[in-house]
Amino acid sequence: MDEYEDTDNLPENEKDQYFQLISSALQVQLACNLSGVVHSFSRDISKLRELFPQKGTDWYNHHPICVLYSSKIGSLTGSESTRFFREAYDWCVIRKP
Repeated sequence: MDEYEDTDNLPENEKDQYFQLISSALQVQLACNLSGVVHSFSRDISKLRELFPQKGTDWYNHHPICVLYSSKIGSLTGSESTRFFREAYDWCVIRKP
């Protein structure tokens, strides 16, 4: 996880913003409103991309902040269970226009 400690070249105000994103990812673990979590995730990953524009897709996809958000979304939707995911997938496929 050391690859995500790349804050040496950030100005102090951007370091503070980065640490706020980390705090938000931790706080969201207590959330129960899927819509709020998704909106926060969108806002925070956009900010993460602004702070580290030179990083590649995999870096963002596997960043601990993104992992925490995606885990919470999975928890709220039940999609961490392969059975629930499969049922939801099949439901959508059957109803696809």
